[in-house]
Amino acid sequence: MPTWCRLTLQEADMTITDDTTPNAGANMGLKGLHLSTTPTPAIPLPAPIAFLHKVRGPGQGWYGSAANVQEFALDLDAFVREELPRINNAIEAKNSTVEELMTRMRILVRTLQPDVPRLLATADREISTRILRRLGFIAASVERHAQAIGASPGDGLQAISGFTELLCAWSDIAGIAPMLDYQGYWIENRIAPLTFTGDAQEVVFNDLVNDTVDVVAEAMLPLNELRTGGRTFDDIKTAAEVNLQALKLVALYGRYRDLGRKTEAGAMVFSPAFFMRMRQYLLPFPVDGILREGPNATYTPSQARVDIALGLVDPEYLATLDARLMKMTAAHRDLVSSEIAMSSIADGLVAILGLPPTWPALEPMEIRSRAERHGAGLVDTMTALKHLAHAQIQLSNVHFGRIVTHLVKPSAALSKSEADAMPVKPTGGVGGNDVAHTRAIVDMRKTHPVFTVLLGAF
Repeated sequence: MPTWCRLTLQEADMTITDDTTPNAGANMGLKGLHLSTTPTPAIPLPAPIAFLHKVRGPGQGWYGSAANVQEFALDLDAFVREELPRINNAIEAKNSTVEELMTRMRILVRTLQPDVPRLLATADREISTRILRRLGFIAASVERHAQAIGASPGDGLQAISGFTELLCAWSDIAGIAPMLDYQGYWIENRIAPLTFTGDAQEVVFNDLVNDTVDVVAEAMLPLNELRTGGRTFDDIKTAAEVNLQALKLVALYGRYRDLGRKTEAGAMVFSPAFFMRMRQYLLPFPVDGILREGPNATYTPSQARVDIALGLVDPEYLATLDARLMKMTAAHRDLVSSEIAMSSIADGLVAILGLPPTWPALEPMEIRSRAERHGAGLVDTMTALKHLAHAQIQLSNVHFGRIVTHLVKPSAALSKSEADAMPVKPTGGVGGNDVAHTRAIVDMRKTHPVFTVLLGAF
């Protein structure tokens, strides 16, 4: 199991200090940044979060038995599910400040300290992962609000003495990075998903990202069977299955398009204002001195897999995919790497049709004539593959269209101060790539010879 942090639990015990006062962050790692000390209205804790005040007395701790690791996980889930969005919304509305959240977390760390060794000793990998990801929601929230008022990345987290060590301790058992990654925010956050904002729009986008992963996974089954010889190109069932998967991609395209649709109440299903707001919580920041990227949906194993299977790639795109692999979980990295190493659908068609290496220079109708001589089954399959490729390109276009309508155009109306206060800048993706980079990939799909020549006449 990899070690994700340099810090140890013993170091955590030594570094937790008595810093539970509202302004403690001013001298706890914010590098001189002046945090407002203006009193703000207290946000009362609802009943499910009363655990923050269940201190039994000095040295007695919170959770006295091994079974209470489950109770702790449930309490933490309740805080992240109910209270954290309320605090985040209050801070964004300037009805509270980041110090409010920091103070709650200092109390959490201070109170939990005596019980950490027992909780860790009795936690398995599954529950440690659940706990770590909920702590990750808190860490990202702190960083989002601290950076919005000028703190350097990582300073907000450092202002909560002992919190980094908690992240590292749970990550060591969970075997994953000490933060909220894309796996925790998207893929394994489906049923009654946790959110930063509590807004239904965040749930809408969560559903769409996860459905994209699922639809692509289904489409890859027949495509990979074609690539490995488990399915033949001239089988009538192949064309039917590929057409079915193409229809699913078309349906997905419709859902991305409908993000801009207005509800009966006149509001957008997923508004540009909310998109810019939500993405601020997906920011990168250092944990234990190592910069960790936030939960970027780009790293989910989705659309790129179809590109790879079809052969709809060029050297620049492969370089981009290679860089993405390093940001994926081990399982997803192995999956996508193995698919990159396989022969593509295009390779298979070129071999069956006996095309020369210079086939991109051929006329599309010449390729169709060769397919017709081979038989109707191959023509049907290549027609279905053209439908699939077209659906993939449509999906790519509408995704980029949403970047334009929900990011590029609204960002033009922002003042300099508004843009500067955004930890995740509106000039590019969450991972740092600019809009032009994304546009180049969209255009590559549309102009690639696999689509325009090999499948061009189908």
